Amino acid sequence: GYSDFGRLVSDVKQQAALIKYLLDNQKRDKPLLLVGSSYGGPVAARLLMDYPECADGVVFVSSSLAPGEEKTYGITYPTSKPYMSWLLPRTIRQANTEKLRHKRSLDAMDSMWTKVKVPYLILHGEEDGLIYPENANYAKRKLGPNRGRIIWVKRRGHGLPWSEPVLVQEAILEMISNLRNGAVATSDQSANSSP
Repeated sequence: GYSDFGRLVSDVKQQAALIKYLLDNQKRDKPLLLVGSSYGGPVAARLLMDYPECADGVVFVSSSLAPGEEKTYGITYPTSKPYMSWLLPRTIRQANTEKLRHKRSLDAMDSMWTKVKVPYLILHGEEDGLIYPENANYAKRKLGPNRGRIIWVKRRGHGLPWSEPVLVQEAILEMISNLRNGAVATSDQSANSSP
């Protein structure tokens, strides 16, 4: 109840380095699959850029990967100024800081995508108004069409882990199976959302 939020680490490169430290301390006798959702997607991508051998595959779920292809609210910029930020709860200030630094991190990663050599699967809602669908197309262009695919989820927005948990689970299990069998699915598809 009285603990704090710790120290904010908003730089994607630093976040990836922290996760790499955790991975280095794990016994690894099976294929390792990274799963990144929303702002976790660029962390997974950066991890594979900086440490290409750290994992065997990646699933991006509604991931923010393309610089500038996400919704920024009109209040974001004014509330980042000291004269306004003190009015906001700390959690909102931290989220605001991360959002404003995010594009810089993605810009820095733009030329590094060729370092990512693992199979991938991208799951994205066709109606995502927060992390725009162009993010999925951008990632596929950067990663190349021969190592993965996009599953477009019809009539769904940003919260796929909550609105389509079975579909997300199936995508992860598909990637695990493909990694074990040395297979790569490359045909994009559309998936119907659950009722």
